[in-house]
Amino acid sequence: MRPQSFRFHPPLGDLEGELLWTLRRAFGPPRGRPPASARPERVRFWASALALRERIAGRNPRAEIESEIGSAAAGELWRAREGLAGRTLLLRELLGRVTARASEIGIRPLALKGIALLESGASEAGSRPLLDLDLLVAGDEAPALAGALEGAGMVRSGAPERHHLAPLADPRLGEVELHLRIPGLTLDGAAPATAEGLARLGLTRPSEDLDGLDLPARALMAAHALAHSLDQHGLSPAAYPVTRLVADLLDLGVEEPDPRLRLPVSQRECRAAAALCRALAAGEPRQAGADGLALLGHTVAAATSPAYRARLRRRAALRALRRGQWSKFRAEILRRSGRSAKLQ
Repeated sequence: MRPQSFRFHPPLGDLEGELLWTLRRAFGPPRGRPPASARPERVRFWASALALRERIAGRNPRAEIESEIGSAAAGELWRAREGLAGRTLLLRELLGRVTARASEIGIRPLALKGIALLESGASEAGSRPLLDLDLLVAGDEAPALAGALEGAGMVRSGAPERHHLAPLADPRLGEVELHLRIPGLTLDGAAPATAEGLARLGLTRPSEDLDGLDLPARALMAAHALAHSLDQHGLSPAAYPVTRLVADLLDLGVEEPDPRLRLPVSQRECRAAAALCRALAAGEPRQAGADGLALLGHTVAAATSPAYRARLRRRAALRALRRGQWSKFRAEILRRSGRSAKLQ
């Protein structure tokens, strides 16, 4: 990718007061001044659309939030945090079981994404959305671990993808995906980002809390977050908002990924993400610069503009076709066909 490539060109509008309130309470200084007005129903909308409900509840005194948006809206934020904390406890129990089973057969999985942020101490439990476990396993070991987990009662809950095996589910605790490589990342510009390759570069370390589990270096987590958000989910910001990337990068305290990793993200896009992080941490999103504001506007427009969402879906379908990702292209065709049938 060319260093100055930039894929995000949303329609830019003004940042309404409730959006500013949401961003400042999620990222800004603890005692930063909120906007003068904050309608509870709009705060609810933005906190949900930007996946920031739990983060706001984790960073601010409840009494202060209630004084600004009312007890009903504040209660919704705290209930979301409590629900996420409960789900996180279940997934951590699942992680312990999977790791123990892996250890029995001589396999060390590497935690990825949300569970890596939590297990490394970068993010607090109940503040970072976590839907399932993502674990990276050596390619020749992944089928053996999957078989062992199925033997322990887990069941397949979806289809495999090019970069991971079929997800496995425990009916009470949740799902786990065993990844073969980190999509989008390459090592030294050519080799795929596998568990073996990352370990050779010294980008992993043993967990201090869970025997048999490895954790990625923070610079690796930052690189994965950038690739996952801006490339893999860059055309689906309603499902994976850019604000989740900002939260992860700020929690990690890392702006630059490890230089030995090549990302499917341009230098300009990386700089835009860093600028947006700095501006939001300062409580002044308008100071993110043109590219940083475009990244933020990309998620804002996806949440508010049906026309922009439709444009992104078309781009996503064409990209899937170019990359040979037929399942995703087929899903878009079926979605459109279903919509057409309903209109007739």
